[in-house]
Amino acid sequence: TRCADVTGVQTCALPICATYTEWNGLRVGHCCPGCTKRFLANPEALLDEVAPRWRDAAAAVARVKKAEGAARTEALASLRGDWSVVREPVDETVK
Repeated sequence: TRCADVTGVQTCALPICATYTEWNGLRVGHCCPGCTKRFLANPEALLDEVAPRWRDAAAAVARVKKAEGAARTEALASLRGDWSVVREPVDETVK
């Protein structure tokens, strides 16, 4: 089955996702506990199967986390322009 939801892109077999996993800065939805187990067993393989652009989303999240000041604001705006942002990425530059 094709069952995952990455950054707001609905690809589940069911109309809504029942559970979610936070993984590498991405919120990944699953339609059932079985799909959650399948995802956790090999996240990258499942994401490659159902949401090929997940690597783009993860890279965008990483850019926001590493950026400072105006560059962070710009990276966050770019992230929001391309993806559904559920929670702003943590600022890794703050000590």
